[in-house]
Amino acid sequence: MAGHSKWANIKHRKEKQDAVRGKMFTKLIREITSASKSGGADISINSRLRVAVDTACLYNMPRDTINRAIHRGTKSICDGEEEILYGGYAPGGVAILIKCLTNNRARTSGEVRYVFDNNGGNFGATDSVLYIFKQLGVVYFPMDHSDNNESNIIQFAMDINALDVITNNDNNEIEVILPYENFSKIKNSVDKYQLKTIAAKISMIPSIWTSLDENASVTVLNLIDKLQCLDDVQDIYSNMKII
Repeated sequence: MAGHSKWANIKHRKEKQDAVRGKMFTKLIREITSASKSGGADISINSRLRVAVDTACLYNMPRDTINRAIHRGTKSICDGEEEILYGGYAPGGVAILIKCLTNNRARTSGEVRYVFDNNGGNFGATDSVLYIFKQLGVVYFPMDHSDNNESNIIQFAMDINALDVITNNDNNEIEVILPYENFSKIKNSVDKYQLKTIAAKISMIPSIWTSLDENASVTVLNLIDKLQCLDDVQDIYSNMKII
């Protein structure tokens, strides 16, 4: 019985991991399709598509799957999907901005509102929180990689006209924040200085932060987790700072 129980636990964990991976694949495929539809299939000039493809590669998505998603977007057969931003406030006054891809605004809006209403939040107009965020690029570097010395990263940051360089000791990472319009310069500069990256993405960075202690942050993180489970949700941004 003990052996059977151990196998059941392992099987359950694997099924859960596979389900999470499958959901992530679905979101990435839709983002690749939408990005190629709006900006074309050339990743050298479509920075949004390049970010989506790079992220898909990090999750070991097969190249054939990526190419099919790009082809689907360029052929404009996206089932009428559009990108929509929703906004609201979580408990503690934390601003939440949600990026969705949907072919049914009423359905998606209803699902997002339901999560806010049932987790202590306040679903509102996008403009009520959008002013807090600015679209920027972020590049993540592992601190423990031999090529990622301080001099190389500073030179990289200067090359792309970075706005800030942040050392995140908790995650053992260095974050370089840059203007959105300079995102296309990343690959050449990374190659030039032979840097090792974890990821690069376009993000919405808050200009105003709301500080919460660890206990208060649990409720907000729970609301964000519930939103992330929605099929139409692509990205979630908040201005919460845990102190």
